[in-house]
Amino acid sequence: MNPPREIWTYVIVTLVTVLIWFWAAAETRETKTIYAASVRFSVPGEADWIIAPQDRAVAINITGAKLGIQSAESLARTGIAVEVRPVEGPQTVDLNQALAQYETLRDAGVTINTVEPSLVDITLDRLERLTAPVKAVLPGVTPQDEIIIDPPEVQVTMPKSLRQRAPRDLAVEA
Repeated sequence: MNPPREIWTYVIVTLVTVLIWFWAAAETRETKTIYAASVRFSVPGEADWIIAPQDRAVAINITGAKLGIQSAESLARTGIAVEVRPVEGPQTVDLNQALAQYETLRDAGVTINTVEPSLVDITLDRLERLTAPVKAVLPGVTPQDEIIIDPPEVQVTMPKSLRQRAPRDLAVEA
């Protein structure tokens, strides 16, 4: 015995209606503020730089489809990398502009309305590498034989601002 044709029509219409409802719910535009979003500052060739502060918590107000907002919120919680100019010294980063150009957020289909704080001051300091002699320091000890230091020199990496304040004939004590 076959069910009447009208039942199949009702089933198909119901399924299509449910599918359209789910699609519309996902595509409905809304606005949301993501609090405590993490922004991490980076520089090309990052191994040669110290950035202070390296990351910052911000509030981002976005508009987009529900699924896009969920993707953006997940990304903001794990951290958004903002690349800054590799220039020594202080600089101000416009987070509204930087996040509006962030490709992963654009791909999620969201629009950045505002970022608080919108401007963040950071300082970049270049790392310097130098070779320093190793000097033995044995307070309260009288050696009986010659002290042999191996290796006689070591590589030292330090921020340029610290190197400028350090003595010219910098030595490592061991």
